[in-house]
Amino acid sequence: MILTRKNRFAKLKEALKAGESDTSVGAEAVLINKLQDRVEEYDLRAIIFAILYRTGFDRNELLPNEIQRLEVIQVYPHFKIGEIWTDIKYELEQEKIKPTSDDYHWMITNIEEIQDIAVNSINTQQMIARESRRLQEEDLNRFYDIIRSNKLGK
Repeated sequence: MILTRKNRFAKLKEALKAGESDTSVGAEAVLINKLQDRVEEYDLRAIIFAILYRTGFDRNELLPNEIQRLEVIQVYPHFKIGEIWTDIKYELEQEKIKPTSDDYHWMITNIEEIQDIAVNSINTQQMIARESRRLQEEDLNRFYDIIRSNKLGK
């Protein structure tokens, strides 16, 4: 029997569950289970989003690259939902399970909406980068103008 990703995952889940009650599986399975619980419990992306959500996503006095990062953090909940829908779609495809037409439409619509949000986020980040470059070029041109005017003045 060829083990697919899902089959391996299912076997690991079984081993982890057995490890809680059966010591014959070994301490490693119990340890993996405990680690998995902790990882899910402490998703740093969610914690960062929660903190910034409470503080208001203040963009004053931030550098352009920091504003770009904040743009991604601000839409984290949407990206997380998209990640979940994409995982569901992948697992259904791997198991060769066909959802009803309504469920499939709902799933695809949600994935497409998240992809649109991702494209909008990328466009916003690109706009921030272009604006930053434009301001840097203006500052550089002013600097060169000052140098030229000082040289001509002598």
